[in-house]
Amino acid sequence: SSGINAEYGDDALALLLSTANSNQRFTLSSGYFNPSKRLTSALKNTKSHVDLIIPSVEANGFYKGAHLKGYVPDLYNLLAIRTAKRCPNVSIHEYSRDEWSFHGKGLWSNDCTILGSSNFNRRSTLRDTEFALGIVTENENLKDALGAERDYLMSFTKILQSRFRPISVLGFPVMRNFL
Repeated sequence: SSGINAEYGDDALALLLSTANSNQRFTLSSGYFNPSKRLTSALKNTKSHVDLIIPSVEANGFYKGAHLKGYVPDLYNLLAIRTAKRCPNVSIHEYSRDEWSFHGKGLWSNDCTILGSSNFNRRSTLRDTEFALGIVTENENLKDALGAERDYLMSFTKILQSRFRPISVLGFPVMRNFL
C-alpha cells in the first residue's frame, strides 16, 4: 500500500529520544498530551532529560466546559501524572498565565526544533493528519532565538501539580481513546 505512514511523527520523535545522550536536553510542548505506547516507551528509556510543557487545568481550552467536557483538563492532567511516574527523566511543567489558554506544540533540543500541528498524543498519531517543520541550523543567532522562545514559554510554567476532580478518574478508561 502506498501513502504516508500516520505514525511517522512518533517514529521520528522516538528516534531522536532513543539516540540522545545524557548531555542533551529536550523540551516538548503539547496542548493535549496523551502519549502513545511508542512515545511513552521512548520517554521512559531516553538518556536525555525532557521538559514537557502542558497547559494547567485552567489554561486548557476545555476548562469550564459544559458537562463532561469540563473534566477533559483533569484527564490530561492525570495522563501527565502517569507519564511522570513512568518516565524518570521527564519533568512536567504546567503553563499558567492569567486569562490565557495554552495550545503550544513543538520540540526544542540542542540540535533541532520541530514546530507543527501534532499534540504528540494518540489522536495525532492514529486519527489526525498532522504537519511538522523541522529546523536544523548551524546559525547561532537562529539557535539563540529558538532557545529564547522555549525559555519564554518555560517562564510561565511551574512543576505539575496533582490536582483534579475525583470524577475524572471514573471517566478516564472510556475517554482516553478520544483525547
